[in-house]
Amino acid sequence: MTRNHWFARTARGRGWTPITWQGWALAVALVLVPLAFAGLLGAAPGVLGAAAYGATSAFALCALLLVGFVKGPAPQWRLAGQDD
Repeated sequence: MTRNHWFARTARGRGWTPITWQGWALAVALVLVPLAFAGLLGAAPGVLGAAAYGATSAFALCALLLVGFVKGPAPQWRLAGQDD
């Protein structure tokens, strides 16, 4: 069974980089969803607004990590010049 990867391992370190339009769309959504939510909270500044923004950002990041584990190769620490 072949896997359709949306992400590839980075050249150095640990992590993924988008390689398909689905991966790039998810990465852009990670930025846009919290910003859009912050725009909706513009009328409610303060501690409650900051907590809601932080929770939304954390949820978006967890969703990205979950999809990364499902649609990307297994994470592995890589040094410069190291092949798969």
